[in-house]
Amino acid sequence: MSEGDGEIERQKKEIERMQNEFRQYKDRVRENEKRAKEKTKKEFMKNLLETLDNLYVVINGDTQGKSEDVKMTYDGLIRAFNIEVISPTHGQCIDEIKHAAIDTITNPNYPENTIVYTVRRGYCFDNEVIRPAEVVVFVGGKQVKKNEETHKEMPEKKSIFDKFFSIISNFDYIVNITFKVIFKDKIRRLEEKINCLIIREREITGKEYSLKKEFEDINKREGNLLFIEQEIVKKEGILTKMLEELKQREENLMIKEQEITEKENLLKDEFEELKQKGENLMIKEQEITEKENLLKDEFEELKQNGEKTEKISDYDIIKSYEQENINKKFEIMVNKKFEIMAFVEESRNIKNEVSQLRQGNSGKEG
Repeated sequence: MSEGDGEIERQKKEIERMQNEFRQYKDRVRENEKRAKEKTKKEFMKNLLETLDNLYVVINGDTQGKSEDVKMTYDGLIRAFNIEVISPTHGQCIDEIKHAAIDTITNPNYPENTIVYTVRRGYCFDNEVIRPAEVVVFVGGKQVKKNEETHKEMPEKKSIFDKFFSIISNFDYIVNITFKVIFKDKIRRLEEKINCLIIREREITGKEYSLKKEFEDINKREGNLLFIEQEIVKKEGILTKMLEELKQREENLMIKEQEITEKENLLKDEFEELKQKGENLMIKEQEITEKENLLKDEFEELKQNGEKTEKISDYDIIKSYEQENINKKFEIMVNKKFEIMAFVEESRNIKNEVSQLRQGNSGKEG
């Protein structure tokens, strides 16, 4: 065998050894987990059995029928944890696994190891006896097989002892009294806990009612909010339509403003032209005045020279005609000036309206 083959064999053995150690480690872990689970289960069941015993004592000690809620709790725990109750009856043969005899009564008229009564109930969990039932049994009687029926008819003639046991065949009453004395404090504490639980239940019921009311209020508010939201959507549609109309109006006003601006420019040109004409008229009027003064001088001179009156009449006609033309042109110029001023005022109003409309649109869009 070469050195390489020897190294491979050593590695294989090392791997096998590690695998065995790991397998043993897993087995130990499983065993520890199993033990921990068993220990936890036993501790839990021990605490649970103490609670069940206390509840059962309260149920059996109730002579006024007030332990209905406690019985429901007891039965609920039994069902919830799938617990089997071990409670043998009078005359049943003892089972060494499920029953534990804590006391005996000698009576030859009953079969050997027949149960007289149960002192404390036992319980099974997961097909395992957690605690056997503690019982009192008869001794001194006939031995019977385990599978043989043990509850037989009594002889016709009964002794005083037999009559006594037949009277107290249901020995639970005595046991209940005994337990009531022994567990008086526990019963009192348990009753206090039950009262606290009842109070707590009432508080929870009250809180539940309050929560239901709050939930109804929330649903109502949600309905109101939906209605308000629908109204807002409607108003938003109306405002959108109004905004579109305002935008259209703004566009129309802008077009009109542009037209007015163009017209205003034309009027300005006309105004300048009229102004120039007015100045020309004033110059012409001044010339006419000067000419009139010359004519007056000439007229005075003619009067003094004794010329014909026809020339004077011609002068008056010319003067009257020129004065009339001047007055008409001046009147036209004044009317045109008033038209221009009115148009400028209208243009100013339209501009103000456009400015306000723009401000309103910017506010709504914000």
